Amino acid sequence: MVDGRCVYGFSVGYQYNGAKSLCESEGTQLVTLQSEQKQEAVWTALGSNFGQHWMGLIKTDGAWQWQENGVLIDVTSTRWENVQSSNNVAYTMSSQDRYLWKMTNTDSWYKPVCEDVSDTSSSAISVSDTETSTVASTTANTTPVTKEMSVLFDRHLQALNNVVVYKTVTAFSANHCAVRCLMFSQCRYFRLVIADGPNCDLMEENSAAAANYDCSLHKCYKRPLVQ
Repeated sequence: MVDGRCVYGFSVGYQYNGAKSLCESEGTQLVTLQSEQKQEAVWTALGSNFGQHWMGLIKTDGAWQWQENGVLIDVTSTRWENVQSSNNVAYTMSSQDRYLWKMTNTDSWYKPVCEDVSDTSSSAISVSDTETSTVASTTANTTPVTKEMSVLFDRHLQALNNVVVYKTVTAFSANHCAVRCLMFSQCRYFRLVIADGPNCDLMEENSAAAANYDCSLHKCYKRPLVQ
């Protein structure tokens, strides 16, 4: 955790609007980094490959603001490496003892880093679903305290056949669902149901039950494959 929130990043670059939409599709938001301490904690947790990544900082009507849970919050202090009046979004310039921001435009390509909009807890995992996502579990000014695992899950399943829901748990994103699934050996599939919670349905294979699930409404996933 970073400041009580699960934070994770994708190793593939996106343009700003695509990065923002990617986080929102998982029930999260681009990370907000009001304090230098939080920026350092995120960089420490995700690793040096995330020295440059998108954050939820935009310029509206000439003023820089954080996008925090759907609300725009004025920036009270800045850490700009550069100042370019024509640019309206920003990314990080993080390295050891150097945690700055840099202005750019929405057509630039950087890695998305997302965070949950609610305080929660989970194990740390790395997830790949066409791209690779690293989930960080740490607190500010500390190193990660849980073992990271490389896992894979498929978020493009159209249907699940011969499975049964054996447990429903609270989860705030697909990454949280993946963590919950890893906790139970019988879990083979899971689906995130945003509208009703949000909740995560954990499923096991059961040919006797012969239950089938349409995944067009709720995204279905395969169990992460630990490498």
